[in-house]
Amino acid sequence: GGLDLYKLQNLSDEEIAEQLLPLHGVGRWTVDWLLARGLGRGNAIAAGDLGVRKAIQHFYFNGESQSEDAIRSFAQRWGDFTNLAVHYLLTGLALGS
Repeated sequence: GGLDLYKLQNLSDEEIAEQLLPLHGVGRWTVDWLLARGLGRGNAIAAGDLGVRKAIQHFYFNGESQSEDAIRSFAQRWGDFTNLAVHYLLTGLALGS
């Protein structure tokens, strides 16, 4: 039995992480980006991604460094719109807002 990527879309975020994290070369960052971009999960955030962290730190923490856990906790306020909020923040940062 191998990994069936098509079946992932029917699993919970936690079940996906349980299946993918044991794979060589797959870490939390990969799982988070798959959830957010690959599967379009609204509540997903790649909190360990440097760009995501910089965007949230810029707009909400006056540029002060925050841990991955702090970013993940902070983003919970956006609920099912977390993925969308992160997209806007990354775009805003790229545009120099």
